[in-house]
Amino acid sequence: MARFRNLLKGDPAPWFRQRSVAQPQFSFDTVAGRHIVLCFFTSGADPRAQAAIAAVQAAPHVFNDTHASFFGVSNDPADEGRLTERYPGYRFFLDFDGAAAALYGARAQEEEAYRRLWVVLDPALRVAHIAPFDTTSAEEIIALVAQLPPPGRHSCGEAFAPVLQLADVFEPELCRTLIDPYEARGGEDSGFMRERDGKTVLVVDHSHKRR
Repeated sequence: MARFRNLLKGDPAPWFRQRSVAQPQFSFDTVAGRHIVLCFFTSGADPRAQAAIAAVQAAPHVFNDTHASFFGVSNDPADEGRLTERYPGYRFFLDFDGAAAALYGARAQEEEAYRRLWVVLDPALRVAHIAPFDTTSAEEIIALVAQLPPPGRHSCGEAFAPVLQLADVFEPELCRTLIDPYEARGGEDSGFMRERDGKTVLVVDHSHKRR
């Protein structure tokens, strides 16, 4: 049985350099800063691949290089003259050696076997969603990406320096395990100290600080 690498939500996206339709060497790490959809469709001759590509190309309001970008990944050498890029928003990797596909689990680790995958990355190039073609349609991926927050707010709030914000570091199950005891026993505001009538007193003011 073919064994594939399985990335999980929150994992850093593997970086790679590969040919694209327009560039002899495209450095994937340069695309950060917007939501990214990788579509490992194997071959542009496949009807399912054609339907998926047509669907995302019909959503330029989503894939506009500001909110999101689409990268199709082909493993079929015949696609070199078959695929056309469209700017903004749509590009194709010519992954004929399967190197990029192997990094993302679309190519088996020990044999020449492929599977078709959708991979959604956040603007920090971390895995936000991954699903096979067999269970997730292009329309579902488009809807998912369309409702994602603007790139500057992808970490659960407006990004600002000098704080590094990372969403989805822990699995939801672990988060629930940590939150449940707190909710069961309750908690109290830490507040802050302020001088009043010559004395330093503890003050709770949610308009100033809440922790």
